[in-house]
Amino acid sequence: QYQHASGGAGALPGYSLFSADCGARRIPVVRSDDPNRAFYPYYGCDRSALVSAEYRGGFDLHFGGFGYWRDDDDEDDGHEHGWTVDSHPNWIVFFDAGKGWVQNEAKLAGAANTGALYDVGGGILIGDFGIYGAVPLNGSDRGMKFFIRLGPRF
Repeated sequence: QYQHASGGAGALPGYSLFSADCGARRIPVVRSDDPNRAFYPYYGCDRSALVSAEYRGGFDLHFGGFGYWRDDDDEDDGHEHGWTVDSHPNWIVFFDAGKGWVQNEAKLAGAANTGALYDVGGGILIGDFGIYGAVPLNGSDRGMKFFIRLGPRF
């Protein structure tokens, strides 16, 4: 994100990692002293913009098993012999949009502005742990991408 190449869970999760890099990874440059080692002449876009919007809601989750298990011969220890789950997860829906631009000098090296990219997704949060899915709304790859985050999206 800080190096102006968008795509992936940190920026546009519906798209593959570095999918909006303004063509930086299109053609590697081969070194003359070692033809087996190649590099990319630049990293990504010169400028980029990203917008993320999300809406969260919550719900209570309570369930358990077989409430009160005990035989009549057991001593009454005052405890229930079962299990319960008491959780308060959140659901989230989100929308992201992004675009990248390059300077004229980079265009001479083969770079190009990205088109506007949009994705939409949702997930479940348990504390800061989240499981998400996102789908790109434009482009050729329209498959759903799943990802896990150990902290908030932003």
